[in-house]
Amino acid sequence: MLSQDAKNLTNSIRDLQHKAEQMAHVLDCIKINLQSLADSLTVLERNTIVSQPSERPTYEDYQNIA
Repeated sequence: MLSQDAKNLTNSIRDLQHKAEQMAHVLDCIKINLQSLADSLTVLERNTIVSQPSERPTYEDYQNIA
């Protein structure tokens, strides 16, 4: 009986180790995806700031031209 309990415990520990390894892999994938998203957002913000017109439009002084 004790021997069977020890085997069951060993199997449970192995299952938990396997699940922990799978979870670590999933979390690593999530980390990589989040980093990729952060990098993409940085590029989008940089491009958006560059392509945005200035806060105040600049007008030529047509009175001097006329």
